[in-house]
Amino acid sequence: MISNPSSLSALSLPQAKHKAKRSSIQASIASDHAVRLAALRRRIETHYQRESQKTIQTATTRLTRLTTALDRRLACEDSINRVLCSVREDCAHVAMLLGALYSGRLEGARKAGAAVGEVGEEKKQAGGDSRGRLEEEEGGGE
Repeated sequence: MISNPSSLSALSLPQAKHKAKRSSIQASIASDHAVRLAALRRRIETHYQRESQKTIQTATTRLTRLTTALDRRLACEDSINRVLCSVREDCAHVAMLLGALYSGRLEGARKAGAAVGEVGEEKKQAGGDSRGRLEEEEGGGE
């Protein structure tokens, strides 16, 4: 144990120097830490902004491609719709022509049937049954 007060002040003087030196080193470390932290924050912020720009650019590109594809699809659907409408109209015309053709042939067949019926009636009126006449001509009337 030290009993001399002057020796106590002598010991506290180097401790005070060390304490002051330690304080200045801690302050230097704190300021270096603050500078490095600020630099790191700026780097992170610029990186975030660059990545955000990339994401926005990618999304814009994708949306542009999507709208272009949708426009092409709508154009194709419109073209298909026009073709189908044209085919529908053509089918209606073909059905009308077939109906007219059928009606014409049916009328022709009716007229031909009526003409054959009239010829048969004329033969019956002129000479009776044509079958009977044939038998008379061939067999000589037995």
